[in-house]
Amino acid sequence: MVSFVKSDLFLRFAGGFAVGAIAMIMFQTPEDATNLLTILKSATGLIA
Repeated sequence: MVSFVKSDLFLRFAGGFAVGAIAMIMFQTPEDATNLLTILKSATGLIA
């Protein structure tokens, strides 16, 4: 398991995932941001 986590394949996948996640957050429209916050709040139980 440790060798897989240190492998080039996994590191490239994790790096691509991180870049993609940051890009999704940066390039979303204000309406999407409001919807995302609502979804996150309801998923964490902050909204009854």
